[in-house]
Amino acid sequence: MTTTAAFSWLLLAFLGAPTFEENLESAKKALRAKDLDAARKALGVAETQLAALGPNKADARYVLVVAQGDLEVAGERWASAGRRYQLASHLAEDDRRRRGAALRKRLEVATKTKAKRTRARLLELQRHDEEVYRALRRPRVGEKDLPKLEAKLQLAARAYQRDRDPARAAWARALSSRSRSLSSADPEAALLHASKAVHLVSRLPAFVRLAALEAGIHAARRTDRTGRELEFALEHNAITNHGLSAELRPFTRTRLLQDACGRYEKAEGAGACAIRARAVTGEWSFVDFGKAPPRTQLGPEDLAAPNAQYLPSVKECVEQVARENVDNELFQEAKVTVSFVINEAGQAQELEFAPKRYERFFGECVGSAVQLFRYPRSAGERQTVSVAFELSAPATRLRRGG
Repeated sequence: MTTTAAFSWLLLAFLGAPTFEENLESAKKALRAKDLDAARKALGVAETQLAALGPNKADARYVLVVAQGDLEVAGERWASAGRRYQLASHLAEDDRRRRGAALRKRLEVATKTKAKRTRARLLELQRHDEEVYRALRRPRVGEKDLPKLEAKLQLAARAYQRDRDPARAAWARALSSRSRSLSSADPEAALLHASKAVHLVSRLPAFVRLAALEAGIHAARRTDRTGRELEFALEHNAITNHGLSAELRPFTRTRLLQDACGRYEKAEGAGACAIRARAVTGEWSFVDFGKAPPRTQLGPEDLAAPNAQYLPSVKECVEQVARENVDNELFQEAKVTVSFVINEAGQAQELEFAPKRYERFFGECVGSAVQLFRYPRSAGERQTVSVAFELSAPATRLRRGG
């Protein structure tokens, strides 16, 4: 959202001006009353409010475009109505209900104007949609049935391309790639195909990228490429959880990511998934150990898995600050110990540094990191976690101590 749009939205809210939803409802009421000027005015105001809707903008745009099509139908401007409904059918993305509703409106316009060729083409799109949504629900088929399915999805992709809907065409191809990854007798070739698909759709809408990434995940899993599977799953997870708050995202994993993390850590060790997530997406991906049933008392085995996952974020802070202070003599051949207490709720508190003089350097970064930690809950004594880092020359090289 731009600064201007945000300011305009806040100003309208402060002045009690009608919201997007209220303007849309006013337009619908005006249409029912056959007051086309009032409907057009309300929809025009609603359109100016789209930019301020943030994550809800895409859904709102679909609803707005359908209402604009209804307005054009009421004014018997059939060509304009057809274009509006066509855009709505594209904006529906993978929402089957919305897609079907928009296509039916397009068919009504074609029937009203006796556009037989257009009507035939729309009926063909409906048939292709049936095949595509069937593949979405049931991606795995027998090896002998795979060529037939791929041929149907390629036909659908070409039909969508003719309808000037390149995103939906790419989606059909991505779903074809996903079925190949799950069903082909040659998973290596399927992985190569899926990798190309992921690259080709990198700038397309989320629903297309998710389908291509699922193809990559399944193919990588079948070929035991745990690292590649994890990379695909991390990107998939980041897109899926994009709308979540910064507090929730690190602790929200899709089933595909959770499974990929399990396989990756079996090979690379506990905590490896969180470290790889940071490298691939720029954000940490953690397990919320606080969701487990409370323990009577936390023991070393209860702390091992959380420490393996969380402490790399502390190490990252120490390394970052050390690089920023490479010429400071306090960071030459020095040792700093970071410790914190785990309370009954599994939260980290009472953060301390030894020597204490390092608190002014590390306090802010490490403090932000430990606030995210969620250890198992316990009714017993509080536990202290302590980790030492040796700062050696050059200061950017650190070795975590015990």
